[in-house]
Amino acid sequence: MSRAEAAPPSNLIESEATFSEAARADLETARRLLEGQFRPVLDRLYDSIQLTPEMAAMVPDAATRERLVAAQIAHWRSLLAGQADEALREKARRIGLAHVRAGLEPHHYVAAYSLMARGFVDALIGRHKAAGPVNAFLQCVFLDIGLALSAYGQRNETLTREREAEALVGAIESEMQQANQSIASQATALTDVVRDLRQAVDAVARANEGVLRSSGITTDGAQSVASATEELVASSREVGRQADGTAGLAGDAVRKAGEAARIVQDLKSASDRIGEVVKLIDGIARQTNLLALNATIEAARAGEAGRGFAIVAQEVKQLSQRTAQATQDIADQIAGMTLATNAAVSAMDEVGQSIGGIEAVAANVAESARGQLRALQEVTQNVQMVAAVASELQSNVGTIGTGVDSLNRASGVVGEAAGEVIALFDHLEQRLVVTVRAFNTTDNRRHERVPVRWPIRMSGAGMNVSSRTVEISAGGVLVEYEGPDVRDGSECDLEIAEVGRLRGRLHGRQQLGLRFEFLAPSEAVSARLRARIDQALDAQSSLKKALRGAADQIQTIFHDALDSGRIDLDTLFDETYREIAGSNPRQVTNRALDFLEGVLSPIQEPMLGVDSRIVFCAAVDRNGYLPVHNRKFSQPQGTDPVWNEANCRNRRIFDDRTGLSAARSVRDFLVQTYLRRMGGGNTVLMMDASTPITVRNRHWGALRAGVRFD
Repeated sequence: MSRAEAAPPSNLIESEATFSEAARADLETARRLLEGQFRPVLDRLYDSIQLTPEMAAMVPDAATRERLVAAQIAHWRSLLAGQADEALREKARRIGLAHVRAGLEPHHYVAAYSLMARGFVDALIGRHKAAGPVNAFLQCVFLDIGLALSAYGQRNETLTREREAEALVGAIESEMQQANQSIASQATALTDVVRDLRQAVDAVARANEGVLRSSGITTDGAQSVASATEELVASSREVGRQADGTAGLAGDAVRKAGEAARIVQDLKSASDRIGEVVKLIDGIARQTNLLALNATIEAARAGEAGRGFAIVAQEVKQLSQRTAQATQDIADQIAGMTLATNAAVSAMDEVGQSIGGIEAVAANVAESARGQLRALQEVTQNVQMVAAVASELQSNVGTIGTGVDSLNRASGVVGEAAGEVIALFDHLEQRLVVTVRAFNTTDNRRHERVPVRWPIRMSGAGMNVSSRTVEISAGGVLVEYEGPDVRDGSECDLEIAEVGRLRGRLHGRQQLGLRFEFLAPSEAVSARLRARIDQALDAQSSLKKALRGAADQIQTIFHDALDSGRIDLDTLFDETYREIAGSNPRQVTNRALDFLEGVLSPIQEPMLGVDSRIVFCAAVDRNGYLPVHNRKFSQPQGTDPVWNEANCRNRRIFDDRTGLSAARSVRDFLVQTYLRRMGGGNTVLMMDASTPITVRNRHWGALRAGVRFD
C-alpha cells in the first residue's frame, strides 16, 4: 500500500485538500519528473482546444495561447507545491469564474483534465514506476477539478437558481409594495390638492357670476347714459331753435331800426325846414339891421331932427343883431338836439327792441338749460351707479385674482407632487436595477471592479491631466476628474503607474469622474494590469475575512434568538418603518429595533480595530435601514441638521445606489466606491465593502464597512 493510501480516514472534502508530509515529498518528485513535460502536454491540450469550435474562441492568436500556457504551467507548479491554502483556492475560483463567463461547460473541463491527466500520468509512469507519485498527482488533479467546478456549482445548481429566483421575486414584490404605499400617500396629497383646486374654481365661478351681474347693471347704466345723452341732444336742438328765434328777433330789430332811422330822417327834414325858417328870420334880421343902418345914416343927415329917429334906428339895429344871434343859437341848439334826439331815439329803440328779444330768448335758453341740467343730473346719477358697479366689479375681480392665486399655488403644489411622483418612480427604477443586479445570475459586468487610488495621466481629447483612479478592472477604469466636459466616445491615452500606457474610450461622465473602456491593450500591459489588480484583491482578503466572520456571528445570534423565541421571524424582518417625531435628518424605528440595539453593537464595534482604515461597520436590512451604528455615529440628535447628518447616523435609511446595492447584494463580498454624505454639502470618498446576512434561507440584509482608501 502506498503512503497516500495509508492515510487514516477523514472528512472527504478536507482530505482532498490536505497533503501529508509524505504526500508533499511525492509531489516534489512528481514536479521534478513533469518539469520538462508541462509544455508538451499543454501544447497538445491547446491544439485540441483550437480544433473544438465552442472552445476555439478562447485562443484567438498565438500570443494569447502562449500566455495561457505560461499561466497553466505556473498554476500546476503551485498545485504540486502541496499548499492548498486560501490564496490558491481564491485564485482557482477566479479562474473558474473567468471560464464561466467565457461560456465553458463542465464537460469541457472534464475533457481538458482528462487529456492533461493522461499526458501527465504517461510521463510519470514512463519515467518512474512508484505508485506514490502517481496517486499524489491524481489527488492534485481531482482537487483542481473540484475547485474549478465549484464556480459552476454556485451558479448552475437548480436549488441555487430557485432560491435566487424566489429572492428576486420577493425583492421586487417588496419594492412594489413600498412604491404603492408611497404612491398612495402621494395620491392622497394629490386628492387634497384637487379638492383645494375645486374650491378655488368654485370661488372663481361665483365671482364670475357676480361679474356677469355687474356687467348687466353696467350695460343698463350705459343705456340710461345713452338715453340721457339723447335728451341732451334734443335740448341742444331746442337751444338751436331758440337761437334761430333770436336771429329772427334780431332781424325784426334791424327792420325797426330802419324805421327809426326813417323817422329820424323825417325829424332831420323838419329840422332842416326849421333851419330854413331860422335862416329866413336871420335874413330878415340882417335886412332889419341894414335898414336900421340906413335909418341911422338918414337920421344923421337929418341932424338934430333926426336924433330921435337915430336912437330908434340904433335900438332896431341892436334888436336885429340880438335876433340874429338868438336865431343862430336856436338853430345850433335845434341841430344838436335833433342829432342827439335822433341818436337817443334810435339807441333807445334798438336797446328796447334788443332787450325785449333777448329777454324772450333768455327765457327759452333758461328753459333749455333746465332741461339740460335735468339730463346732466340723470347722467350724473347713472355715472355714480356705474362707479358703484365698477367698485363691485373691482371687488369681484379681486376675488377672481385671489382665486387665481389659489389656483396658481395649488398648481404649484400639483407640480411639486408630480415631480415627487416622477422622482419616486425614478427612485423605484434605480431600486429595481440595484435589486436585480444584486443577484449573481443577473449581473452582466464582465470584469470585477476594484477600488484603487493609482496615479494616472490622461492625454488627448483636449486633456492633458494628471489624476488618480477611483476604481479599475481588467476592462476599464474610473478616473477622478473635475475639468470641462469631454465628448462621449472620445479616445485618449491613459498612463497608469506601474502598468503602462493604455488606449481608452470615454463611456460617460459620472459623479465620481470619467469612465473609460480599455481598447485592446498589449499583452504585456494586460499582464501588469492583472498583476496589480490581483495585488489589490489580495490586500482586501483580510478585510473580507474579518467582515465575513462578523456577518457569520450576526447570523448565529439571529438564529439562536429565533430558536429561543427571543424574537420571531416576522419581527426580525419587519419593514414597517415609523418616523421618529422631530428627527432631522429623518430617523425611523421598527419592531426589531430593541432587539437589534441589544445584539449588534458588541459585534460591530470591534470591527473598527481590525484595520485603521475602517471608518464604520454597521448592519443594514435589505432596504438600507441601519438600526444600530457605531457609538461615535450614534449621538442624540440636536438642533443643527448638519451636525446631525454627520454624527447621528443610526436609525436611518440609506437607500442611495451604494447603500441599496450593499443591502440587496447576495454576493459573498461586494466592494463599491462612493461619496459619503457628511452634512452641509460635504462628502468623503469611501470604499464600501459588504457581505450578505442570511437567516433561515432568507436574505435579511448585509454587514457594511466604510473604508478609507486614499
